[in-house]
Amino acid sequence: MRAFPAWRTAAAVGVAALWCVAGCTGEAPPPPAASTPPTTTTTTKPVLTLAQYQALLTGTEQAVRQRLDRVVSAKNLAEVDAARLELAAVLEAKDAELRKVEPPEAASGLAYELRLGEASNLREYDKPADVGKPNECGVPPVSEAQLVKAKKQIYWRMRGSGYEETIAKFAKAGLKYGEQLLPPEPADVPAAAERRARNGEIVQRGGPKGRGRLQITNGAESDAVIAAANGDPKNPQASIYVRAGSSATLTGLSGNYSVYFKTGTDWDGGRRGFTSACKFESFLEIFTADSNWRIDLRKSENGNALTNEVPAF
Repeated sequence: MRAFPAWRTAAAVGVAALWCVAGCTGEAPPPPAASTPPTTTTTTKPVLTLAQYQALLTGTEQAVRQRLDRVVSAKNLAEVDAARLELAAVLEAKDAELRKVEPPEAASGLAYELRLGEASNLREYDKPADVGKPNECGVPPVSEAQLVKAKKQIYWRMRGSGYEETIAKFAKAGLKYGEQLLPPEPADVPAAAERRARNGEIVQRGGPKGRGRLQITNGAESDAVIAAANGDPKNPQASIYVRAGSSATLTGLSGNYSVYFKTGTDWDGGRRGFTSACKFESFLEIFTADSNWRIDLRKSENGNALTNEVPAF
């Protein structure tokens, strides 16, 4: 037998030891076990009868109506806000409840008509704090009007545009939903008597006077204030109130000036402006005080003067 160096003998022993660890029987190690795929289960929603589904619809309608009653009867914006959030929570809870079941075949596809998905819109867009924003005239609504507006935006969110059609669709399926969903619509605040200045009333007058004249015919449907200004229309040479369908003349104008006019309803003399339906415009032409000018505010295809909208003044 050939002798091997000690280091080679040790190496051979080491290898044999490793083989023994892998399997001392002399047989090849078994292949690794195949991985077992995860098991899945399918949950079948119970299919309800018409009577069972009707019971769910009735409970949903009663729960929604209860919260809408709270909205309509609220005495202030804080109460409207609380009722709004309660309504959103009820819609979400009822939506989750109905998703756990299958409607009867006759009611297939009618779940959307329940308007339970409006919860997110109620939370995001119908906040009572938003109803106090000034209107196009820069005037915030009075507190009573704000309260009604806050209620109405929630009411109409739930009513939608196809309320009667929704009732009819459920009736066609042999079900009742919608007839008891809504309380009476919140009543508007009684309109106050519209205020108007007298025709030809001078609203503002400032700066040096001249001999220029501006004859004004208001052929528009709204009362107007016409201002002759050398710069800022909020501080004109002069401005005059002209009622719809009437005429007036603004005198004492000097230099070159621009003509601005604002129209609207309900005149507030204290703030020198209308409180509703406001629109602000100006003529593009520059007027001169050495000529007498005549303008008509009525829009016409045959008109020869261009105007554009301007910021409120």
